Amino acid sequence: MRMKKLIILAAAAIAAVACSRTFDTAPAKEQAIGFGTWAETLTKARGTANDNTAFQADDVFDVYGFKTVGSTNHVVFNGDDVTATVDGSTVTWDYTPHRFWDPAAVSYTFFAVLPANKLATAPAETGLFVSNDITFDDPTDFSNDILIADKKEVAGTGASAPYSYTNPVEMQFNHVASSVDLLVKQDATLGNAEVKVTALSLLNISNKGAFTVSGYSTNVPTVSWDEADTPTTLGTAGVYAVPETFPITVGGKTTYDGSTHAATGTDGTAVTIFSGYVFKPQTLVAGTQKIRISYTIKVGDEDPNVYTDVEFDINKFQSTDTNDNSGTDITAWAPKTKYIYTITIGAKDIQFAATVKDWETTVNDGYHYLLN
Repeated sequence: MRMKKLIILAAAAIAAVACSRTFDTAPAKEQAIGFGTWAETLTKARGTANDNTAFQADDVFDVYGFKTVGSTNHVVFNGDDVTATVDGSTVTWDYTPHRFWDPAAVSYTFFAVLPANKLATAPAETGLFVSNDITFDDPTDFSNDILIADKKEVAGTGASAPYSYTNPVEMQFNHVASSVDLLVKQDATLGNAEVKVTALSLLNISNKGAFTVSGYSTNVPTVSWDEADTPTTLGTAGVYAVPETFPITVGGKTTYDGSTHAATGTDGTAVTIFSGYVFKPQTLVAGTQKIRISYTIKVGDEDPNVYTDVEFDINKFQSTDTNDNSGTDITAWAPKTKYIYTITIGAKDIQFAATVKDWETTVNDGYHYLLN
C-alpha cells in the first residue's frame, strides 16, 4: 500500500512539472522586455492634417528582433504587435505574451515598423523589410504616416554571463512618407484688393507603391519607394479636391524688389489651405502632378475678377525666388521630408514658394516658383 502511495505521489509531481512548463511565466527576479520612445520622438512622430504632435491611442507597431547567445542568434520577436495606451501626455507600449531578458544573451537587436501589418517580407534578423503595395487613399489618414525605427542594439551589462538589462528599449522612429503643407499669400502690388481662394485640387498624385529597407546607415534605415505594378492616382479621375470650406480670404502680403522679384519682406501671415498631408514619396513629372486653384480678386466696389481652374506643375517650384526660371526645380517628394508650398497671388502673375524641412528636425531651405 505504501509503494502504491509513493507511485501516485511521484506521478502527481511529474504532472505538475509538465503543466508548469506550458505557461510563459518567469521567476519574479526576471524582467519582461519593455518598449518606450525617446521624448523627442514622442512629441514629433505622428503627422497628419489634424495632429502632428504625438502618437495616438491604439497605435500599433510590429517589432522584430533577436538575442545573441554566444555566437548564435535566436529570434525573440517576429512581427509581434506592440500597442500604445495614452493617458494624458503619457504613452505606454505593451504586447502579449511578454518576453523576458535572457541573462545568457550578450546582446539584443530590435527593428520595428509602425503602423502594423504593412510588410510583405520581414526577416527578423536583418530588418531588411519589403512592404505590401500601400495605397494612400486619403492624405489626412493616420495610417499613411508610416514610420520605421532605427536598428536598436542593446548590449548586456557585465563582462560575462549572467548579463543584466535595463528597460525600456527606446525606439527612434523615422517618417518614410512625405508631408506637404500649402499656404496662400497676396502680393503687395494688389494693395487693398480682396483676394479669395474659391477652390483647390491636387491632380495626378501617385498614391500606390511599396517601400524597401535595403540597409541601415549608422543604424538609420535606408528606405526607397517603387511604383506599384499598376499605379493609381489620388481621388476620382486623378483629382483630390481639398475638403476645406471655401472661399478662403487670402492673408499676408509679399513685397518683391525689381525684375528678379526677390522678396524683401512680408506683411502679415499666409493662410494655410492644408497642413500635414501625407503622401507617397514620388518623382514629380512635368505635366503630371499639378495644383489646380480658383480664386477671385476684388478691388473696391468693382465686380471681382474671377480666375477659374488655374493649373501649374508642382515640379516647377524653384530654389530661388526669381521670374526668369533660373532656380532649381523641386522634382521629387523624398521620404522623411516636409514640403511647405506658398502660393503668392499677384495682379499679373502668381509667385510660388516652397520650404523643405526634414520631418524630424527644423532645417529650412527656400524654394520658389513663378507662374507668368
